Amino acid sequence: MTERDRLFETVEREVATILGRARAALQERARLVHPELTGSAYLCLIALHEHDGGCPQSRLVEQLALDKGVVSRAVSDLERCGFVERTRDDQDGRAYLLHLTSAALVRLAEVAQQRRALFMGRFEEWTDAEVAELAALLRRYNAAFQSGRLVGNATSAG
Repeated sequence: MTERDRLFETVEREVATILGRARAALQERARLVHPELTGSAYLCLIALHEHDGGCPQSRLVEQLALDKGVVSRAVSDLERCGFVERTRDDQDGRAYLLHLTSAALVRLAEVAQQRRALFMGRFEEWTDAEVAELAALLRRYNAAFQSGRLVGNATSAG
């Protein structure tokens, strides 16, 4: 095994660790918003926050790459918590648009401050230059996914 192979094994292991921690953080963030909220409901909540004019449920399914049933249960949970309401789509009377309620917007703002403080606390001992370097490397890594380079390499190697 070459040194480069060993380096990539380490990177792969570290990314897997980050993914595991991200799942745990997602659940933690969901509970900060509401004790009964699931991680998938939190993802829907965040996605809806990006759609000011409302969003059809089908768009959430596409955007989040989640199963229709998972999104349907998540939206029902968000409605029960008072965070989402449905309105008829003016363009298509058969369809509904999902909107965040004012209670959801207030709660997301409160949680954002807590979440940011927790996240920044993990980097207390890092310099601004180190944080900037990490941000740049993560952007580059994520850009490789968007361009399909990582996916294309993985499928052609297998």
